[in-house]
Amino acid sequence: MSHRKFGPEEIDEFLHLLDSELTRPVTVTLIGGAAIGLLYDPKHATTDVDFLPVIDAEFWGAVERARGRMAERLPVQCAGVYSAPYEYEDRRRSLELAQARFLTVLVPEQHDLALMKVARGLEHDLEALEDVHARTPFDLETLIERYYDTRTQVIGPEVAFTLSFLSLVDRLFGAGLAAKVEERLERCTPPPVKSV
Repeated sequence: MSHRKFGPEEIDEFLHLLDSELTRPVTVTLIGGAAIGLLYDPKHATTDVDFLPVIDAEFWGAVERARGRMAERLPVQCAGVYSAPYEYEDRRRSLELAQARFLTVLVPEQHDLALMKVARGLEHDLEALEDVHARTPFDLETLIERYYDTRTQVIGPEVAFTLSFLSLVDRLFGAGLAAKVEERLERCTPPPVKSV
């Protein structure tokens, strides 16, 4: 895979090319750095485009044709393994694609996307979340709530996920608040249940 980074303009171009290659309506969920760049931080660039699983040969054929029409082929893949907060699907946002005919792109809500990145625990993911926070601040209580919603979905050691989460809290809100959140997690005090 190339280490070249693609900016939001190139990803937007790809999505419009993809729309033009489709022959019927398709709805997809876009995650990762592409989602960050298109919806949360227009300065963010990424090495690839990750869609949540789409089992549709016609769609992937359209993806390949769209990639072939670009000056430089953008790596596009199906994210087979990912961890997301419970019921994140209900909070997805629609990405506005100008004059799209067939393609509907959904993107996880900001806090959900953050927890998906935290679950990966990579340095560049946490840096990207810092940039998002500088533009549109995260709400700490919402992050903690989504932490608990994601904890049971994580593949791999829970301790690694918790350490990655605390690292994010430290970066966004400072060491003092991170220490308080760590104490809270050790006491296993989830947020109060919201009344409907």
